Amino acid sequence: MTSDIEVGIVGTGSMAVRHLASWRELGAEPIVWSPRSAADFAAAHRTRTTSSFAELLAAVQVLDVTSPTLTHPEYVLAAVGAGVDVICEKPLARTGAEADALVEAARQAGVLLYPAHVVRAMTPWADARDHLRAGRIGEVRSAAFTRIGEGPDAPWFHDHAASGGAVMDLFIHDLDVAEWMLGRIVRISGTEESDPARRRHLARLVLEHENGVTSTIEGGWTGTPRPFHAGFAIDGTAGSLSWPIAADDSNDPVSGIPGEDPYTRQLRDALAARDGSVPVVTAEDGARAVHLAEGALHAVRTGEVSPL
Repeated sequence: MTSDIEVGIVGTGSMAVRHLASWRELGAEPIVWSPRSAADFAAAHRTRTTSSFAELLAAVQVLDVTSPTLTHPEYVLAAVGAGVDVICEKPLARTGAEADALVEAARQAGVLLYPAHVVRAMTPWADARDHLRAGRIGEVRSAAFTRIGEGPDAPWFHDHAASGGAVMDLFIHDLDVAEWMLGRIVRISGTEESDPARRRHLARLVLEHENGVTSTIEGGWTGTPRPFHAGFAIDGTAGSLSWPIAADDSNDPVSGIPGEDPYTRQLRDALAARDGSVPVVTAEDGARAVHLAEGALHAVRTGEVSPL
C-alpha cells in the first residue's frame, strides 16, 4: 500500500516506536531523524536515518511528527512549506493560536495536515459514536470518560509550560472524543492536583455540551506505578454504552482493543485522505482539541468556568 511512498518520522520517543511498527504493517520503511538520538534509534530498530532534518524533508512525501509538543510548529511548517503532507501527533501545538496557524498554513499550501488523535481509531469509541448517532440508547443522560496511568518517563512531559501536563497531553484525547461523540462543548470547569516534581498531575473536568448533555473526564498521571486504564460509560434513556480498558503487565494502552491496531488504522486513514477521502479527524479537529485543552487548563488553574 505504501511501497511507493517515502515516509519520514521526526522523533525517537515512544510514539516513534508505535508509528514505526504501524508504517511497517502498511508496507513502508520510514526514515527516522531527531536532533539527538537518531543513530541510536536507527541501530536499535533497524531503520534508515539522515544527517539533518533538511535531508529528511527532501527525501519524503509524508512527514510523521512524533517529537515533543513545542517542536511541532517548526517541523510542520517546514514540511508544509516544502509541499510535504504531514501527520502530527497530538496535541497539534501547545497553544490554540499556534494550532490555528498550522491549519491555515496547510490549507493555503494545499497539503494534508492530519492530527494523530488515535482514540478516534479505537473500535469501542468509534462504535459507541455510531450507536449514539443512530439513537440506539435514546437521549444521553450522562457520560463519563476515564484515562489514568503512571505517566511518561521523559522529563519534558512534567514541565507543564512545555507539555500542558496531563490535561493537555492526556485529556486531549477525551476532550476530542467527548465532543466527537456527544456534541459541541460550550463550557468547561474542573479541579486539579498538580505536583510536577513527583510526575503527578490528576484532574477532573466537567464539560457542558451545546445540546444540554453534561459529561466528565477524570484521571491523569499518578506518578506511582499502576496499570494504564481508559474507558467510558454513557447512560441514555433507552440503554447504555461502556468500555473499560485495563492494560496487561506491559502497561500497553491499546491492550485489549478489538480490531486492527488503532495506530495502524489511523495511518491508513491518513493515507486514504491523501487520495481524497474524508478523514476521521481533520486538521480543524486537531486545532479545536488544543483550544478545548487550553480551556480546561484555564478552568483547573483558576477555578473559573471556561466558555468555548
